Amino acid sequence: MAVLLGLLPTLLPILGLFGLYVAVLAVIPGARLRWRNVALALIFTGAMLYTLAYPFAVAPGVFLDARGAILAVAILFGGPWVGGITALAGCLYRLQLGGAGAVAGVCGLMLNLLGTLWLLRYQSRPLLAAQPFPASMPLVAHPLRLGLLVGCWAGLAEALSLLLIPPWQQGWRLFVDSGLTLAGVQLLGFFVMGSLLWTYHQRQLLELALRRAELDLLLARQERDERFEVIFEQAAVGIALVAPDGSLLKVNGKLCDILGLDRAELVARTFQAVTYPEDLDADLARVAQLLAGEIDTYQLEKRYLRGDGALVWANLTVSLVRHGNGRPHYFISFIEDISERKAYQQQISTLAFQDVLTELPNRRLFLDRLRYALVRSERSALYGAILLLDLDHFKTLNDTQGHDVGDSFLQCIALRLRECVRAEDTVARLGGDEFVVILEGLAKDEARAASRAEQLAEQIRLAVGLPFSFERKDSPRVFQTTASIGIGLFHGDHAALDDLLKHADLALYDAKAAGRNTLCFYNIEMQYALEIRAVIQNALYHAQELNELLIYAQPQVDRGGRLVGAELLLRWHHPKVGWISPSQFIPLAEETGTILSIGQWVLRSACQTLARWARQPQYAALTLSINVSIRQFRHAGFVDEVRAILAETGAPPARLKLEFTESIVIDNVDDTVRKMNQLRQMGIRFSMDDFGTGYSSLSYLKKLPLDQIKIDQSFIRDMTSDADDAAIVTAILSISRSLSLQVVAEGVETEAQQQFLYDHGCELYQGFLYGRPMPLAELEQFHQHVR
Repeated sequence: MAVLLGLLPTLLPILGLFGLYVAVLAVIPGARLRWRNVALALIFTGAMLYTLAYPFAVAPGVFLDARGAILAVAILFGGPWVGGITALAGCLYRLQLGGAGAVAGVCGLMLNLLGTLWLLRYQSRPLLAAQPFPASMPLVAHPLRLGLLVGCWAGLAEALSLLLIPPWQQGWRLFVDSGLTLAGVQLLGFFVMGSLLWTYHQRQLLELALRRAELDLLLARQERDERFEVIFEQAAVGIALVAPDGSLLKVNGKLCDILGLDRAELVARTFQAVTYPEDLDADLARVAQLLAGEIDTYQLEKRYLRGDGALVWANLTVSLVRHGNGRPHYFISFIEDISERKAYQQQISTLAFQDVLTELPNRRLFLDRLRYALVRSERSALYGAILLLDLDHFKTLNDTQGHDVGDSFLQCIALRLRECVRAEDTVARLGGDEFVVILEGLAKDEARAASRAEQLAEQIRLAVGLPFSFERKDSPRVFQTTASIGIGLFHGDHAALDDLLKHADLALYDAKAAGRNTLCFYNIEMQYALEIRAVIQNALYHAQELNELLIYAQPQVDRGGRLVGAELLLRWHHPKVGWISPSQFIPLAEETGTILSIGQWVLRSACQTLARWARQPQYAALTLSINVSIRQFRHAGFVDEVRAILAETGAPPARLKLEFTESIVIDNVDDTVRKMNQLRQMGIRFSMDDFGTGYSSLSYLKKLPLDQIKIDQSFIRDMTSDADDAAIVTAILSISRSLSLQVVAEGVETEAQQQFLYDHGCELYQGFLYGRPMPLAELEQFHQHVR
């Protein structure tokens, strides 16, 4: 007990010693191991000298103290170098103190040093700086064992050193009385130290885990940043980090390429500065919604300004990144260049709504604009008008000069039309050489609106009629055409689009029928005429098979009044409508193609009649003339058809006369001459009908194998009172005699007309003066009467 009480003053500093050790570990980081060891060496050396300075004497020159415990602690927590320095200082100081136990004290310290190092089995690092204990080791077993072993050895080493004190009887007595007690005290102290050692080992594990976690977090953050940088720079779309005030914090290379700016130039600007002004308001409105938390992200298509001033279309997607406290941090924007897609869309829209050649609206866009024009007319109560325009004789230019010249001419006409109308009006091309103009806001009064529409239409007609110059290899050339214009007024949105177009088309048809190069307004009479025309056209398809078509003949007589032949004329008697004029159904037959079957039927009937007459001497000398239409004559099988019918009926070809107008010749002179020569070889004769009314040319009379010309009744009607008509008739008769052509005067109705023609040498006559058109049976009776 006395020993324990004597050691108490030297053991108390050990508690402070451990606190100093913890302070060193906290102040000096593990990375600076050398400075930590220096600090620990100073602490443990000081503690060793302190405990030796206040020893407990158990015999003269023999001291007991805590030097063994301090040295063990120095080795445990400071490592071999700290322990070695502490042991060296203790040995030197103990030798300085001298006495009978000096040598024994030094031997005890050295024995303690070597035994503790062997127990710990490490050479260069302190225990807590070495690898931690295995995680599978029980919590208390290891530190208790370590503390007990180190404590036992430290106590045993110091107790054994007492046996070295001479004489051996004194050493043995001191060993028994004091050494074992000291060993027990140190054993208890080191048990406590072992427990503390485990606690700090756990702290070491925690620190190591924290360092590893911090390192892993740092590596993960670095890897994430590197991955973000790779994605950011190699993205196929432009990416920008934008501050809430609009400044560009960071941009990638793709965005620089899209906007045509280098990185430094781009980040020096704001997103407002690179946005097309017209698109900025919509973008800022969405940004305000993002900042207010109303939306999480937004997407829109907008235009940006490139560095060279050009526009680029982009698909923009924007999200807002916030701080932990919810404050806006920055926007992340993804910008995809869609300029190429927009160009394709514009091209598709152009093809869908615009005429490619003239760049005018096409029919689809025209109908859409007409629909809105009707709505505006309803709101404003103002009249509008549709002008349907057709170029006269455009086909001639296209066929003779080529489609390139024709296309250039259409482009020129489109430009002229644009210049004639106002900005609020619409000019469109419906196809071919057909254009249409929508005039809006003309007037509230129908008469004034019609007058205004007429003025603009007349301005257009005159503009179209201006010369069009084009180049050819030989020399510059000029083409001039005219325009036929149909006008239909509209007021409000009550009328259907189709009806408005139909009205304008009817007016255009009337303008063409009036001789072209003019303009006509639609009226109700046109609509009635169209309906009648539709009824006639529908009935015409079945007229032949229902035997409603009749063949009449009008007599032709010579200078002595004798019947020499007749012209076959087609008549139509409808069971409900009655007699339908040839001027109504013949053009329809031409348009619909039924003229081919009708003409074949008339030809066969004429040949059958001629064959029958050939067997009757009183009729054998008579001729029959039939009219051949352009479509029938141009038919590829016309010549073979005539040859087959002649062979089938046995009719004498010399008694068959084919009449055609001058329009057949103009259409294709070479083809006309070729077919006429083929027919002439069969014996058929030819007559040119309505001579003088068309494109009369003496060259035609020279080229064509004609036998006869017929003076049109328009000249015969007034020749006795109109000097010009008389001169024309006289000239035709004179030319015909020179060319050995027979002349038939059509439409002779008075004796005065007959006498004038007779006096000027006309050979044949036809008209009401000699007989109206009649059935063939009546013609035969007429022949018996006049013969």
